[in-house]
Amino acid sequence: MSSRFDSEAEVLKLARLLDVDPSTLAYLEKVDAESLRTLREGVTDMLFTIGGGLMSRLGNAAKRLPPPLVASICERAFGPMLAARAAASTDPAKAVEIAQRLSPDFLTEVTIQLDPRRVAEIVAGVPTSLVTPVAAELGTRREYVTMGRFLTFLSPEALSAALDVLDDEAVLRTAFVLEDKASVDKAIAALSPERLRGVLRCASEDALWPELLSLREHLSAEHLAGIETAVDEIGLRSEYNAAAGA
Repeated sequence: MSSRFDSEAEVLKLARLLDVDPSTLAYLEKVDAESLRTLREGVTDMLFTIGGGLMSRLGNAAKRLPPPLVASICERAFGPMLAARAAASTDPAKAVEIAQRLSPDFLTEVTIQLDPRRVAEIVAGVPTSLVTPVAAELGTRREYVTMGRFLTFLSPEALSAALDVLDDEAVLRTAFVLEDKASVDKAIAALSPERLRGVLRCASEDALWPELLSLREHLSAEHLAGIETAVDEIGLRSEYNAAAGA
């Protein structure tokens, strides 16, 4: 079951990268998840290396200009895609300063276009006060793939703040497409017992058991036991077992 859902998650990520409807790539769900991930990362690398010299020059220019001016130039002249690509060539501390001066809507658009592998240090340095509004907007837009790519790189405090502004469905769907499934434990640890019960109720009410159950093999024994306990507490044991056996 897990391999099938891992492939489905990869197809969702590839569709988001290419900005196409996931149904148009459904045939790829028969391909193993690792091959799909390799394909997606190759496409991402190709997109972000085009015009690499220009991006490097833009990043170097940003070092010599005040952050408010760079932010204004980004919004008025660059657009989200170019700003996202230039970010990878910008000093991380300077990039965080610039991000704090971007409008929330523009910053959200830039986040959608970013490759988090290339800006991991920037993401880790973004203050919680900036993460919260962007996470809220991404949740409203149902940008689960984008959030799944970034949550791995957030500090524990920022991760907790991001999860706080997402509804239970968004938390579950984002966990399903986490870039690094080893981070599932970190996400579960950031949820209060009551919030975890809410996510489980959501899995029941919205028929999202497959998304939840596909994460089990990535959980530590401690957190898996916590889910099992919560299932019993809210009376979903029979439904949970039936879904697990499907």
